Amino acid sequence: MTALLELEDFGVPEPQPNVVSETELEEAKLDAFENGYKAGWADAEKSADDARTRITAEFAQNLQDLSFTYHEARSHILKTLEPVFREMTAAVLPKIAQDSLLPMIVDQIMKAANGTVDAPMHIAVAEENLPQLESMIPETQPFPLTVFADASLSVGQAFIQHGSTAQHIDMDHTTHKIRQLVEDFFTLSQEDTQNDRSQHPIA
Repeated sequence: MTALLELEDFGVPEPQPNVVSETELEEAKLDAFENGYKAGWADAEKSADDARTRITAEFAQNLQDLSFTYHEARSHILKTLEPVFREMTAAVLPKIAQDSLLPMIVDQIMKAANGTVDAPMHIAVAEENLPQLESMIPETQPFPLTVFADASLSVGQAFIQHGSTAQHIDMDHTTHKIRQLVEDFFTLSQEDTQNDRSQHPIA
């Protein structure tokens, strides 16, 4: 009788399934969620930082552009107005001051007439102003009134003495002060514009 030959089995054993507990599965889910959350938050922060940097740069540039626009517009307006104001102070203002002088003198006479001082009043003006002033003064006054020409006075000046009080009206000085103020204004404006340009050079 023939005996059966038994051969050793060298086959690969079947893998055993890796059993994961429910606790480990929940921990893995939590780790995955946390890692994803951190990665998403980091991306969001980076995007926000990039946006802030871009907006800040754009805002700074816009401010600089606006500053130049304002100063250029201001400089242009001043250059346009400067000759007008200089002409006014050189030609128009002296005429206005001269035309205002005589009404001011008449006003002082009327105020004195309404007062209680009956002392004589003496008024000195430039010879050019004498005829017009005499035509403007009322014929009757409650006190003696003398009007005469003084060669030392200009057409913008007058001297009034009434009793113990004396008044020197100098429209020429007022005109000069106004002209000086206009000169100073435009000089300082030009200096401010130059300083702004030096402090904020065009990029």
